[in-house]
Amino acid sequence: MKFSLKNFILTVLAHSAYLSGLALIIPLSIIIVFSKFVVAGSVLKLLTTAVLLICAGAAMMYFATRSESRTLRSLGITTLIPALLSVLLMFVNQQLVFATISFYVRDFQKVEPFIQRYLEQRVPHSLFLTVGYLIVGIILIYLSKRK
Repeated sequence: MKFSLKNFILTVLAHSAYLSGLALIIPLSIIIVFSKFVVAGSVLKLLTTAVLLICAGAAMMYFATRSESRTLRSLGITTLIPALLSVLLMFVNQQLVFATISFYVRDFQKVEPFIQRYLEQRVPHSLFLTVGYLIVGIILIYLSKRK
């Protein structure tokens, strides 16, 4: 495929929209933990925005590649990025993360109990999200080989 600036820009926008949509799914678990502080209807808005970004990214990728196979492969690889980052972050020590955050955030000790609560309640659920991203990414790559 010949290089085209238009396709390059469209591909960058597609990946950005798609990854942003995937990334917006993650805060849903935070919102559920702190649901008493959340404005009514924000979960639906966040989910709708995430789905729209994912669909827009997929559509833009198809317009850039004009190939179902290349689109599925590209989206599969892109889906694996947050999954692999999540797997890597599982091996990072919680105390190291807290020490790093406390270095940059003044009065971190005030929010530390909330973060601790989030980690205790949501990390097992985010593990499901990570596995989901891995499965979806692998399925998309597999389907790209069949087209």
